[in-house]
Amino acid sequence: MTVADTLGFTTADAPRFTAFTISDDKLYHQMDDEHRLMIGYYSDNGKILGYYSLLFQEDNQCELNNLCVLPDYRHKKIGAELLNDVYIRAKNKGCVKINIGIVEEEFLCLTYTRT
Repeated sequence: MTVADTLGFTTADAPRFTAFTISDDKLYHQMDDEHRLMIGYYSDNGKILGYYSLLFQEDNQCELNNLCVLPDYRHKKIGAELLNDVYIRAKNKGCVKINIGIVEEEFLCLTYTRT
């Protein structure tokens, strides 16, 4: 919601924006029906501080979604650690291309070389 607030998004002009569409049902659908890998970043006391989901697709591609960190924990390199984890898991699954959805609902494709 902090991104939606900062950019002035509302449910009227961006109804599919993640902050407005995430629910328990949607998360269970992503996990159970779409078989997305869902990874959390936790504090030492078990509080979830960050999260992402990764969908393995055809043609050795995967799609990164919902990469987020709680506002009070941003700028502490948690997002960078989550993104590094994405690269490692994608590479281990044979992915050579990661598709990333961005706020504007356009797509940016990152490609890395397997070593």
